Order: sequence, then C-alpha cells, then structure tokens
Amino acid sequence: MKKEQHHIIPRCMGGEDIDSNLIGLSPIAHAIISVYQSEHYQFCCLHRRQRKLLPKELLPLADKWFLEQARYANKVHNQKLKEDPNYTLGVSNAISKSLKEHFSNAEAYLNCAENARRCQPLAVIAAQTADATRKRIETFKKIGHQKGAKNSAFGKMWVTNGEHSIMINKEKTIPDGYRKGRIL
Repeated sequence: MKKEQHHIIPRCMGGEDIDSNLIGLSPIAHAIISVYQSEHYQFCCLHRRQRKLLPKELLPLADKWFLEQARYANKVHNQKLKEDPNYTLGVSNAISKSLKEHFSNAEAYLNCAENARRCQPLAVIAAQTADATRKRIETFKKIGHQKGAKNSAFGKMWVTNGEHSIMINKEKTIPDGYRKGRIL
C-alpha cells in the first residue's frame, strides 16, 4: 500500500523534514488527518489533491480551510504589493513564465481551451444571477467605478457627421461637418 509522508507539525507552521516529525500514512488517512490538523492549528494544512479522498461529511470543513487559505494568501500578496514595488514585476514574470511553459504544450492548450468553452455558458449564467448583480453594484459603488474622473468618457463628448460618430475632448472645437450627438 502506498504511504504518504505526513508532517506532525505542518511545514506551514515551521515543521521540519526530519524523521521525528514525519509519519507514513495512507493517502486517505493523510487527507483526513490534514482536515483535523487544520482545525487544530486554525490554518489550512490541506493540499487540494487531498480533497478527492475525503469522506463526504468532511468536504464542507475542507472547503472552509481552502477558502481560508485563499484569503490568507490574498492578504499576504496584497501586503507584499504595498511593501515592495518590485514584487508586482516578479509575480507578473513568474505567472507569464508559467503560462508560457504550460501553453507551449499544444495538447494542454487545447484541453484548457475546451474546458474554457465548456465553462463559459455556466459563468455567464452565474454572472447574471441576482446575487452576482447585487455584489457587482455594491463593489462599483464602493470603488467609485466610472464616477467623475474615473469615467473613461470624463471630459469628452460624442459628435457625428450623420454617418460616423467620434468622441472628442469637450475643450476642442467640433470638426467641420460634425454636430453634437451620435448615431448608434
């Protein structure tokens, strides 16, 4: 039977890769222990791959810890963005390199494209739910989306010549043959 090395004190909590901190467990036992270990340390000790091995009754608890892990990672990421101006460039370069390596494999690229096409209708439906719309409106209000100078059309106006419409700065004079307004 395949054994996985389980860290008694998790690596994320400073546990070392030494014999006194390692124990061999079956993959299922390792997944279950990781859920309970997360509860004990109040920090996610799970790996995503372990989720598929968990009994149904532990899935909500595992999902709770994955969500907490994502929140923590996002918090750390945002803190680093504030502290180190070079951090953004490093993250961007790492993501670009990873994507280039992944998508240089034609089969992987086609597989991802097919998955994206399959998920697109579900994403559109999810984005149109009342709850998603409410959250979007709340977020836009909170950040002042398209308000005042943040509006991409701020200080501009539409003009038309009857056939074509263009947007110009309000301070500029209207070109010959054009008038205020636009044709849709």
